[in-house]
Amino acid sequence: MSTLQHLVIERLREIGRGPGTAERIGGLGKNYVSDIVRGEKQDVRSAYLPRLAKALDWTIDEIRARMAGLNSDVTPHIAGRSVTEIDPHLLETLPIDVPVVGVAAASVAGAFIVDGIIDRVRRPPGLIHAKNIYALYVRGESMVPRFRPGELIFVSPDRPPAAGDDVVIQTKNHEGAQIESWLKEYIRSDGSRFITKQLNPSGTIEFISSQVVGVHRVLTTREMFGA
Repeated sequence: MSTLQHLVIERLREIGRGPGTAERIGGLGKNYVSDIVRGEKQDVRSAYLPRLAKALDWTIDEIRARMAGLNSDVTPHIAGRSVTEIDPHLLETLPIDVPVVGVAAASVAGAFIVDGIIDRVRRPPGLIHAKNIYALYVRGESMVPRFRPGELIFVSPDRPPAAGDDVVIQTKNHEGAQIESWLKEYIRSDGSRFITKQLNPSGTIEFISSQVVGVHRVLTTREMFGA
């Protein structure tokens, strides 16, 4: 049993709540909590933490502390200090300096255009020293139910992807063309192609390597909270 699975199962028992009821109370998608209970979902992205906290009758600080401590082999740290040593209110003092880039529909279905900085959001504790990270609101439904339209994700252009990672892949069809971006799951690169996957509708999407100008990895909850 995974640590997240155990955490959620024990909490549901404590409050006498089933997965379906928790999903409705938290405003989560169908089977979101059920997938955790079955061990099919082993990570929770930051945008879903407030909803999961509500589903489990926890405050956001309580669930953050528990999520940060999920990996018993690694002690999460903020600026060199263990999370357990830090007042939860310190999280609120983290700088609001991560740029949120706006996105607009591109000419190709499923693609989007990064359209400049529209906001700044609080830096997650696990990324206190990270450089070049940015955030964006998901556009489109190609990665539903993993990512829903309007969900905020954090992205790093400096961390190379491995198979199974979610990525923002940037392409440029020809010199002078506008850069288009795509949110997909990275599968592999064979030198001539970047091979990715989308969930809705399910399928493989390939990009010509010569047209790819960037592959930026979407960061996980554990990375964002230092675990």
